[in-house]
Amino acid sequence: DWDCTAYPASIYFVQSDDGGASWSLPVGFLEAGLPAGRGWGNLPGTDVRLKFEPSLAVDNSHGPHRGELYVAVPTFADGRLVVMTTRSEDGGQHWSAPQPVAPAAGDQFMPKISVNRRGEMALTWLDRRNDPQGRRYQPMVAFSADGGRSFQPPQLLDDDLTDPRLQTSDLEASATHAWAGSRVQAAFLGQGQKPRLT
Repeated sequence: DWDCTAYPASIYFVQSDDGGASWSLPVGFLEAGLPAGRGWGNLPGTDVRLKFEPSLAVDNSHGPHRGELYVAVPTFADGRLVVMTTRSEDGGQHWSAPQPVAPAAGDQFMPKISVNRRGEMALTWLDRRNDPQGRRYQPMVAFSADGGRSFQPPQLLDDDLTDPRLQTSDLEASATHAWAGSRVQAAFLGQGQKPRLT
C-alpha cells in the first residue's frame, strides 16, 4: 500500500530465463524496516521523502565469484537507517544473512551497488556520520574484492556536508556510480543541490 511506513518491507527476487515471457516464483529473502513519514517514509528528522528501493548487481566477471548476485538496501532499525548487503551463490534461490557495510552512528541511505569485469565490487551511499547534528549527509564509497563478504573502510566522495532539507519533496536518484575500467565515477547531489561528479 502507499501508506506503508513504519512497517517492514518484504523484498522478493524473481528471474526470467526467456526474455521476460515467464518468471520464476518469487523468493523472499529480506525484510527491511521503513522509517515513519509519507509514502515509503521520510529521511529521519526531515520532511523529505526517501526513495526506498534495493540495488541489485550481478558478477559477470571470470573471477571466483562469477554468477553471484548482490543486493544492497537500507533498513531502519534502532532509530537509524543502515545499508545492508546480502548475496546469492545459486541464482537467487538462497541468500546470505544481511550484513552492514560500514557500521556508524548516523543514517545511511540511497545505496547503489555494482561489479566490474574483474569482479571488484563498489557500493556508494549517502551518509550522515560526520554531522554532529545528524542531519547533513556526504556521499561515500566502499569496495569489496571478495564478493561482498568484507568491505574496505569507506571513503568520502565529497568533503562538503549537504542538508537534505534543501530538497523540496523527494530525495531520488541522489547518488549513483559506474565503473570505467578499474576506476569508479560517481555522481550525486551535493551542497546547493547541484549535481556533482567525482
